[in-house]
Amino acid sequence: VHTDGTKKAIKKEDLDKYGSQVRIDKDGEMIEFDKIVDYMEVHVPIPFLPKSIVLVDTPGLGAIYANHALVTMRHLAKSSAVIFVMDPANPLTDAEIGFLEKITDITSNVLLVMTKQDNYNESYIEILGEKGFKERFDKGKIEILPMSSLCLRTVSDEGLEQEERNIFYEVSCFEKVKAELLNMIESTIALSKNVATFNALNGYNTRVMSAVAEID
Repeated sequence: VHTDGTKKAIKKEDLDKYGSQVRIDKDGEMIEFDKIVDYMEVHVPIPFLPKSIVLVDTPGLGAIYANHALVTMRHLAKSSAVIFVMDPANPLTDAEIGFLEKITDITSNVLLVMTKQDNYNESYIEILGEKGFKERFDKGKIEILPMSSLCLRTVSDEGLEQEERNIFYEVSCFEKVKAELLNMIESTIALSKNVATFNALNGYNTRVMSAVAEID
């Protein structure tokens, strides 16, 4: 996507050409384009989702490039649900608090996930409560779901016994996060269908009223 809003489709092998400084440095010369690239979108189909539901993995707020945060905010404005991932090694910043405020102004359907669950810190719940977020979340409850991607990845280690794999899987807390994520997707799908039904009925009502007006 260019800075003037126009788009250009590219192939997978051209991704690094448009978005990697490593590729430019390796080739030893600057790659020139007719237009300035603002950001790139990589679309991956998810078979089990209806066409009206789209999952967007945004760059986040701590990205190297400032315009990444702008891209995130563009998608946020159209979001029905948000998964907010936190790192217990870093305190909540003012930028993240402000971002959460913008999120909860748009939707209360927010899933809070904390990585590195072995360092899980419940003080985050107190901080969010002090910032007035309790009534902003769905059902008026602040719940942070800890999980460990490292433990989850260890489950695939072929050198482990099945019992050991089961322990790592349970410790990863992935099952709880998975269940909550599926609940979020189901509620979002239901909301999407309700909106589509309402729009269809509203359009039908408009046509009927126009027809009645013409008869009168």
